[in-house]
Amino acid sequence: MELVLQKRVLINLERPGFFQENPGLSEYTTQHGQSRAVRHLHKKELHPMKKKLIIPIITAAAVLMTAFVGAAVYMLRFARAAVDVECGSAQWNRAKITWSTKGFASGEVLVYSDHEPSDDEIAECIRDGGSDSLTLVDGKECDGAGTSLTKLLPDTDYYAVVAPYRSIFGKKVYLRYSETLRFTTAELTVPAPTIEKAAAEGDSAAMIMWSCEPMTEKNSDGSDIEFAYEVTVYENGEIKTNAENVSDAETYEIKDLVPLAEYSFEVCTAAKADGREYRSDMSENKSIRTNPSPVTGLSAEESDTSSITVKWNACEDTLPDGAGAAYTLYCSDTADGEYKAIAENISETQYVHKGLSEDTEEFYKATVCVTVGEDKYTSAQSESASGRTKKAPKPAVAPAPTNGSNSGGDKGTWSNNSGSAGGSGAGSTKYNEALAVAKRLAAGITGSTDIEKVQAAAQIVAQYCLQCTYTMEGADYATAYGVFVKGEYSCAGATRALGMLLGCMGYKWAHVNENLYTHQWVQLTMDGQLGWADGQIGYVGYGEFPFCEVETVTQK
Repeated sequence: MELVLQKRVLINLERPGFFQENPGLSEYTTQHGQSRAVRHLHKKELHPMKKKLIIPIITAAAVLMTAFVGAAVYMLRFARAAVDVECGSAQWNRAKITWSTKGFASGEVLVYSDHEPSDDEIAECIRDGGSDSLTLVDGKECDGAGTSLTKLLPDTDYYAVVAPYRSIFGKKVYLRYSETLRFTTAELTVPAPTIEKAAAEGDSAAMIMWSCEPMTEKNSDGSDIEFAYEVTVYENGEIKTNAENVSDAETYEIKDLVPLAEYSFEVCTAAKADGREYRSDMSENKSIRTNPSPVTGLSAEESDTSSITVKWNACEDTLPDGAGAAYTLYCSDTADGEYKAIAENISETQYVHKGLSEDTEEFYKATVCVTVGEDKYTSAQSESASGRTKKAPKPAVAPAPTNGSNSGGDKGTWSNNSGSAGGSGAGSTKYNEALAVAKRLAAGITGSTDIEKVQAAAQIVAQYCLQCTYTMEGADYATAYGVFVKGEYSCAGATRALGMLLGCMGYKWAHVNENLYTHQWVQLTMDGQLGWADGQIGYVGYGEFPFCEVETVTQK
């Protein structure tokens, strides 16, 4: 067997004819290394002239095909496809756009924006897959086409265009665009709060409370809209603070306020929907005024055996124009007991608490009330202060006097049982000097009741006695002159001095235990009741004298 290892074809291109048979030799080597030559016929070949014509023919065919395709594309491009675009629904943040296409279209894309786009903008958006000003939504097949647009802005005009296309040779060829659809989203209702209460809490804080309807709208993904509140605080008409993200249970406490300053409040709802922030209208403005600061410097000091003087500092707050301040004093018999008002509308910064028992401790608190127009603003109660009345001195026992005495009756008319002994009886120079002092003192005593007037007289005589020397010797120790002028006294002298003062005030009186070696006092009628008065200790009361009994045995 011989195998052909190599073949070479000789072609003759000089012979005429479209195809020709060209004889040639094929050389091959046998397996024994011998070379053989075989004559055979070659394949048919193109005539040289025809070969020169084939390239132009093919080129012309390609040009014709391109022109045909271009014309088709041109016709498709400008042949309007029937596209009906509608807005099925438009909510505040989304809309349903539907359309139907007829004719050549096999698919669509949707282009939309918040402004009306031009053809050039649409073409650029489609080519680049979106733009800064337009949004491109992938197309759908023509089987009830439509799409949902989400994360739109509320109460906004939008424009949508549907661009149909036809697939030609695997390429999307876009037809004329649809008419531009204009639709408007609904408003986003963010409910405004209603302030239910605004009230001062002391002198430096306030509390506001409000209510608000819930939001029914949802985010585009169906989740709840987040919301909080924003509180604006005005101080005397100027913005003091603007508190954001107040999410507490519709209450808010404002601190670090100024006493007696005027504040107003507004609240709005701040919602975060689809990643954007929205605010409601402001609530109705509510105004308050803080209360005054508590009273400071409260103190209580003993005055005598039946009264305590309470003092405090004046209100240091800046008062509004035309405002006035008055004080109220409260009292309790224990530090942590119930404090009851004992005096109101006090214009001064002190008060004398009268009518107390001796050696009695009382506890006090005070408030200040500031009146602005028809409104009143009251402070919290102050810190407490305590005071104690004086103890009553033990009555001294006096011997019977050796000179002037009182017979008891007629407006303090004095008689001299022992004549002018000692020179202090009625009509004497000493008597007249004492009487002049008594008249001067009587002119300054006031009161709404008899017991108040007699109490004042008794305390005056007791104050004189405190400045005198107690003695039971001499000519004047048992006389009014000794008390008012000379500076010496006994219980008998204090009684006669008080009797002389009461007589100048128009009271009838009696000298109890006169000329007896025991304690002595005045007896008189006050406010229609029989009562007593002690000039030595400054005590006054209705009924029987509580410290001693009336002696019935006259000194011999």
